[in-house]
Amino acid sequence: MTRFVLTCMLLLCCSCVPTPSTAPAAARGASKAPWAPSDPSLPHDFLAPIVDHHQHLLSPALATLWNEKLTAASLPPDVAELVVALEGSWNNEGMLAELYEEDSVLMAPPSWEYLTHGRAAIAARLAHLFRASYKLAPASVHTDGAAGYLVLYLERPRGGVELPFAEALLMIQRDGDHKWRVATEALRVPGPEVYSAFEAKDLLTLLDQAGIRRAVVLSAAYAWSDKGHAPWPDEYARVRAENDWSAQQVAQFPARLVAFCGISPIRDYALEEVRRCASELHARGVKMHFSNSGVELANPEHLRAVQAVFAEANRLKLALVVHLQTEKVAYGAADAQIFLNEVLPKAPDIVVQIAHMAGSGPGWNDEAFEVYADAVGKGDPRTARLYFDVATCAEEQSYSRLVRLAQRIRQVGINRILYGSDASFGNRATPRQEWATFQGYVPLSQAELAAIASNVAPYLSN
Repeated sequence: MTRFVLTCMLLLCCSCVPTPSTAPAAARGASKAPWAPSDPSLPHDFLAPIVDHHQHLLSPALATLWNEKLTAASLPPDVAELVVALEGSWNNEGMLAELYEEDSVLMAPPSWEYLTHGRAAIAARLAHLFRASYKLAPASVHTDGAAGYLVLYLERPRGGVELPFAEALLMIQRDGDHKWRVATEALRVPGPEVYSAFEAKDLLTLLDQAGIRRAVVLSAAYAWSDKGHAPWPDEYARVRAENDWSAQQVAQFPARLVAFCGISPIRDYALEEVRRCASELHARGVKMHFSNSGVELANPEHLRAVQAVFAEANRLKLALVVHLQTEKVAYGAADAQIFLNEVLPKAPDIVVQIAHMAGSGPGWNDEAFEVYADAVGKGDPRTARLYFDVATCAEEQSYSRLVRLAQRIRQVGINRILYGSDASFGNRATPRQEWATFQGYVPLSQAELAAIASNVAPYLSN
């Protein structure tokens, strides 16, 4: 029974592993594209968005911070002995076989359709799976008597640093000789997302591949005030440096890229940084990420802080891009009503762009979006300069949800919908793939798709 439960756990784990998907080919555009594509591989009539309104770069500092999540776990000496043996036996069938139980089970690429049973068959498969050696870095471990689990990263050097290219979940157990052996293993390739710096020149390459002329670069400086990380003693200095780096990158390509600063609105330096972004960095706007920053509009203190940022941005004529969804389970209409009634009126003269159609992507939050759609439909003056970007809204959605998405887009009006991909660094889809997903999956007409592709936020025409 124990072995059956362990195997089922692994099957469940691996069923969640992303598998390569075939994105729909980009649909042909209208008779005339919004602009001539710069990539000669694109058809002359390729329908491409003029602007990607939701893009990011990644600084070396943030890449290092995010990769720190891959730190190694400390192993008990007897488990460490097993890991050392596995690493040293990577291409040796005989040695590998001794490290697995007689009736062990393996699930590994490239064929997920079947399990490999038995130590001999597993050793034969694993010994020929990788053409070069690797190091095993333990990420997590737990043992309880004669059983336990172990999560390992398979690492190789990249740019002078050992980084994971695969990961494995092992169920381990002791035999009569008291040595740990592998009872069940699930191997995943690729492994965890590894980050490296993503600069403006890299973004331009992806934009050209998609036929996209311009992009709005949203600084991720708010990541330095992430609610999941202990406060940095020099947090504001880090936020400033991040916004500076992003602005400097964008400044290299002023005809193609536009810079927005990033802040947490509930930090005591928020207003100072908004002013600096306008006067010193000449940013076009400010990006806020409520979930990342731990913002809850139902919290009176948070609400006052957000209102102050909106009012200051309005005074300085800085556009705002806001990721409104938070991590609370009940996020929805009540939060949208607070934003509509208490926050939006503080910025009547500037564009407010709600990211991910009031969700967080993939998909969108329909309950929250309905509040804004109803207000727009009633001609509510507070929504006069309200726009929505569709970054990742079409990803991983059922057909009925995609139909609903098209209905919501029509409800607020095509003219309020801004294309954005939120796609660049790491293992994300490219801007071209995101646009192919959106126009291939969302049941809009070619005329409607062409209109969205042609939409340009008013803050870009100033």
